[in-house]
Amino acid sequence: MAIVVRDRRPRLEVARSLVAGYGNDVDVAVLSGGIVRGIDVGVVRMIDDGLVRADSGRLGLTPPGEARLAEASYRDDGLRLLEAVRDVGERGLAAVRDRAPVAGLRGALDRAVVDRLIVSPRRRKWEAMTVAAPMGAGVLVFLIGMLSTARTYREFQELESSPGLGLAIFLGFMAMIPAAVIYVRKHGYTGPDPTTTLGREVLRQLSDGLPARAGEAPRVALGGLAAISDDGLRRNLASGITDSRWNIRPKRDDSTDVNASFAVYAMDAGGDGGTDGDG
Repeated sequence: MAIVVRDRRPRLEVARSLVAGYGNDVDVAVLSGGIVRGIDVGVVRMIDDGLVRADSGRLGLTPPGEARLAEASYRDDGLRLLEAVRDVGERGLAAVRDRAPVAGLRGALDRAVVDRLIVSPRRRKWEAMTVAAPMGAGVLVFLIGMLSTARTYREFQELESSPGLGLAIFLGFMAMIPAAVIYVRKHGYTGPDPTTTLGREVLRQLSDGLPARAGEAPRVALGGLAAISDDGLRRNLASGITDSRWNIRPKRDDSTDVNASFAVYAMDAGGDGGTDGDG
């Protein structure tokens, strides 16, 4: 249980040092709700900037938005998202989510993995073995050590058939199971939300520091579409769709959900080397 207790302690200073680097609304959105929330924030920011309009669940470009696309000579993710609104916005935000570019959002998710703010799929699957595997190795070393004390074949057979030795080995291997279960009780290892204790503390500090007069994009980044303060905009943008949120589904689950296809794009390379007690 010491692993879980240590993990649940908020690392205030570490979180404070990371908060300064998470001033970008899209980075915050990806941390708080996954790739889809990052897309939502991009759309809301373009509405704030007057490039996109929302009306009864339909999205479209304003004249400044059309001019921005016509004048641009280079297509970055922001312009590609604007193109997605132009092409499928009449079908609503859900259609824009399906068409939106995600390369930059994957980068934000990878960064959160490196900063230990979210748990990547590989860590979810294998990190408990960092506790269980050494215990199993210890049991094997104990067994080899005991059997090596036999000086004759008869002594070896007696040790091999010893109830006490068998019980010790059985209990040793059985202890691996609760150890692994306790380890994965850390925040981020089970359930739909992969955010670690440190990630939750970063989000808490960002939320506490949100100005009362903050625009809609920072609000959506932390709380999803439900956090939009303008009732008219919330109705016009979010009409008939599910709010963005973390939702990691099993691969064998064919059901669709707002974040099911995009929830975890985190790359294993660079972000999963080693472990620590804070998940």
